[in-house]
Amino acid sequence: MLYGATGAKPSKDMHHIVSIAKAPERRMERSNWLAVCRECHEDLEGDSMAGMAVKRWSEANYESILKGAQGIRGYQNV
Repeated sequence: MLYGATGAKPSKDMHHIVSIAKAPERRMERSNWLAVCRECHEDLEGDSMAGMAVKRWSEANYESILKGAQGIRGYQNV
């Protein structure tokens, strides 16, 4: 994600935008989660501003795709 959609890799890590150490109560908040590849996870670690920017970009660019993703296993359109 950090390098643009054309260079995107499969998301295998769950990044907490605001770290669990700083806000343990936010650990299970969906708004604090960001699925990323390992390389991006390492780049984002400790930088909540960058994590929020990537999440905003992702939501803006993939919103229409996600809304139509009812058939993707593990995703529920809410």
